[in-house]
Amino acid sequence: MTDELKPKRKYTKRARDADGNLIKPAKAPAAAKKAAAVNPDDIAKTQALKPGETWVAPKIKEPDVRPAIELSEADVELADSTVESNDAYEEPKTKQKNPVIVPPPAEGTEARYLQSRELRMMVRGMYDVQGLRIQTGNRLVGQYKAKLGQRPGEKEDTLGIESQDILAAIRQQYAVIATALAGGAYTVSTFKAAPLISSYTEYCLTRQYLQLLQTEVGHAKAIASLVEEFPIYNAFFKGVTGCGPILSAICIAEFDLDRARHPSSFWAYAGLDVGPDGRGRSKRAEHLVPVTYTDAKGAEQTRQSITYNPFLKTKLVGVLGSSFIKQNPAKCKYRAIYDNYKRRLENRPDWSEESKGHRHAAAVRYAVKMFVLDLYLTWSRLEGRPTSQPYHEAKLGIFHGGVGPGTHQ
Repeated sequence: MTDELKPKRKYTKRARDADGNLIKPAKAPAAAKKAAAVNPDDIAKTQALKPGETWVAPKIKEPDVRPAIELSEADVELADSTVESNDAYEEPKTKQKNPVIVPPPAEGTEARYLQSRELRMMVRGMYDVQGLRIQTGNRLVGQYKAKLGQRPGEKEDTLGIESQDILAAIRQQYAVIATALAGGAYTVSTFKAAPLISSYTEYCLTRQYLQLLQTEVGHAKAIASLVEEFPIYNAFFKGVTGCGPILSAICIAEFDLDRARHPSSFWAYAGLDVGPDGRGRSKRAEHLVPVTYTDAKGAEQTRQSITYNPFLKTKLVGVLGSSFIKQNPAKCKYRAIYDNYKRRLENRPDWSEESKGHRHAAAVRYAVKMFVLDLYLTWSRLEGRPTSQPYHEAKLGIFHGGVGPGTHQ
């Protein structure tokens, strides 16, 4: 096609309204399009074409039917000042519908609440990752159980002695399994069997387990660094043998000193109080209380619920209590409390028929209660709050150890 037949584009300046927005041109009427469909000049150009050339009709330009813009006096003054000052034109700024308001830093009780809430999110997040890591590890162990000939539902004692030894070694030595990953990431086609990891599925499960373990360790390190910012950690938890940074963070994050008037408030929240039947608080039916809630349809319903924080009780009794009894009584105050209380139960006539496991569990629970009592008293004094004696001292006049008030050993 020759340059003469190529249609030339024409650029026109688009009009804007008073706010600076473009004005869209109106569509041309259908009659105007029909009238412009045939052009005598286009017919003459088609007759001048050489053999083999094809003529392309130019695009039909829509008539400009844009309305006229009426400028106000303020617009004229703005235009004159812009020309005189030679400033660049800026589009008008629109107001944000929902502006983000950053609150000022909180002080006092609110600041402590927000700080402990952040710590709680970190702790709960670490245990969420730990739960995924444990599930992945169970799947990995289940894979090796199947390889050793154990079917689903069968106990491990159905395996041979040699198979049980291999399974125990796999459970305890994940580092040995990780040695097959030294070459980097594999794919299905590039994977090579190793003595322990013989399939690509086992490799993926092992890699996922190690990645979750690394994430869990990173969470724990962050929590250990964050918990040092709390004054109660340096004033109390650092001096407790058997209570590390993670368990300290759990106590700081879960207990709320502003909602506890007495040491028994901490005990009740942690499930360390006594139920109406005189037994330790638990999930048995006799210890449940009716709770009102709103269902999905907006109607009020009633259900039976526990009265304590199950997560906190599990960590205090199951983890911290077990840690106390592993310590040296000369270095750990609460191991000594455990030993003394256990001997008292062994010499009480009403506990003579109880099992050793029952006396052990009661002694662990009592040692943890004394730990929570010391935490409440130290925390209250550190915050400048009035403290009250525990129930067995204030109401019953019982001072364990026979020395006087506050000597609960």
